[in-house]
Amino acid sequence: MDKDLTVLLITKDRERFLYRWMAYAQDIQFPFKVYIADGGKAENTAHHFTNTSNYPSVDYIYRKYPHDKSYRELYSKVVDALKKIETPYAVWADDDDFYFPKGLRKSIEFLKKNPSF
Repeated sequence: MDKDLTVLLITKDRERFLYRWMAYAQDIQFPFKVYIADGGKAENTAHHFTNTSNYPSVDYIYRKYPHDKSYRELYSKVVDALKKIETPYAVWADDDDFYFPKGLRKSIEFLKKNPSF
């Protein structure tokens, strides 16, 4: 079931938040896929997160997007990322949102039992 959900992790110029989020995911062995959509300026962030061996217990993809100068770039980033997610379910998270796997599993179970939602 855990392969049914991808967390779309949105970030922009808050490197410490992203590092903290991924450390949390690594520590709990986050069981869902993660798609990081980064609209920030920092290049060192891209260098760190493209190396997936930094977080071996997290199944994630890091994608660097053009800088989010306005809502137009932000929403373009989100739309592009959602098109690339292949799991049947996705949830949006900011880099300061933390999810508990048990709650996400319950949400997936509910959605599977109630497809009209």
